[in-house]
Amino acid sequence: MNRRLIYILTMGIIMASCSDGRLAPKTEQAERNDISDKTVVLDVEKHMLDSFPLSKLIKDVRYVQLETSLDACLTLPMNVKNAGGVLYVSDLDEQLFCFDQNGTFLRRAFQRGKGSGEVLRMYDYDVDDSLLYVLDGARSAIMTYSHDGTFVACQNLPFRAISFAKQEYGYVFHLAPYSLNNGDNKDLIAVTDEKFNPLYTAFEYDADNCIPATRTPYFSDGNESLLYAPIYGRSIYSISEKNVEMLYYLSFNSPYYEQNKQYEGAKEAAEEGIYYSYNNPIQAGKFLIQTFSTSKDCKGTLLINRESNKYVFIKDFVQDTNRIYGFSFEDAKYYDRKTNELVGFADTYYTDEHTDEIKEIKASMKDSVANILIKKSASFSENPLLIFYRLCPDAI
Repeated sequence: MNRRLIYILTMGIIMASCSDGRLAPKTEQAERNDISDKTVVLDVEKHMLDSFPLSKLIKDVRYVQLETSLDACLTLPMNVKNAGGVLYVSDLDEQLFCFDQNGTFLRRAFQRGKGSGEVLRMYDYDVDDSLLYVLDGARSAIMTYSHDGTFVACQNLPFRAISFAKQEYGYVFHLAPYSLNNGDNKDLIAVTDEKFNPLYTAFEYDADNCIPATRTPYFSDGNESLLYAPIYGRSIYSISEKNVEMLYYLSFNSPYYEQNKQYEGAKEAAEEGIYYSYNNPIQAGKFLIQTFSTSKDCKGTLLINRESNKYVFIKDFVQDTNRIYGFSFEDAKYYDRKTNELVGFADTYYTDEHTDEIKEIKASMKDSVANILIKKSASFSENPLLIFYRLCPDAI
């Protein structure tokens, strides 16, 4: 068989693959079209590190044990945010619990119900220095409360949303057109002013074929804008009051896959070992952190220094410090600009379940840290530990 025939057959196979919907050429092309002169293209595969010492990355670690009681028992913690002296912790049951800075339970942020100041279904929440904002998905409204628990207002939305972020100029919403009626709108993002008047929309999707995936959190605060990373994409965007711009494009030598109504893109992605974004980015000072699942056999963390645009992709962290154990950036949930701390959920280890890990912890950790991490029995109903930590300024 001559080379020309081989080339023709090969191109035919590629075109057939693209045309049957299993690859995602529209997604790839749309994302590449967003690349501008302001976009930094990262060649991730050339900057991969098999390991990176934790001691070079993290400093000033502290743990806070959240109090457990009959009134404060989280099923599965999902997110944590810190404002007004209150630690807000949400769980899988759409409850929102309030703790003080020492982990002492204060109250539930709201009551469930149909009455004034009550929430039917919490889809998402956000905070600023003055208020707590709760997206009531059943009401399609934003409920606001002061940080002492006082109900302030209920504002109805002109559309359905599943996630949001409060900004100084207004709001950024992740819309829910796949399950709720938003008219002819096929965009995923709506940016509005304080009164929910639309400023613009973005990220149109293929409503006939695509199945938009849901994640929380969808957005993360940047220095001057909001950060957003579309699932199954390879980019990190900034969302401001005026426009959306691609900050980074991650160059991988592999095809795009996505979920659609004909094929199971996520399953194929896992089987084929393609690259796709895993969690939303978190900006911590000058650093931007993005965890990825790069194949079925490999996960890693992309760490970008936004001042110098130096970056590394770290496959694994080396435990070389007696201040922290079992750390994972996947559990990082929030960055507190006032204290310059990342906040997330820490692993805990139970004497009845984790004997090998406990031996290693006791051998390598300070007693003061080991005593926090190790629990004396398999009491999985106990509320989680929070971990607060700063990144070393010269990490990369």
